[in-house]
Amino acid sequence: MNKKKIIWLIVIILSVVGLSAVLAYRDKLLPTGGYIYVLKPAPIKVPVVSGPMCGWCGGSCVNWKDVNARKKSCADVMPAPGYECVSENNTCIAKNVNLQTE
Repeated sequence: MNKKKIIWLIVIILSVVGLSAVLAYRDKLLPTGGYIYVLKPAPIKVPVVSGPMCGWCGGSCVNWKDVNARKKSCADVMPAPGYECVSENNTCIAKNVNLQTE
């Protein structure tokens, strides 16, 4: 074997050993706190629906077609339990739904 092939063989062997060590001890070398960090996906297109697009904004049921979602600041509260934000007669209302308890 010539000198170049021996050097490449050594580089490959060292790379495999180094990669194996990183994979074997990745929890100690690369601590992530039990989480895998991923980048958020790119924005996707949402189909246009006829009628209102009802949803919760804090505790209020709003039509997102009428409200500019980019400028709207919603309170960090949960809607009342047992209520659903639905469209009735082309308006958004908070409707009480029956909660089944066992």
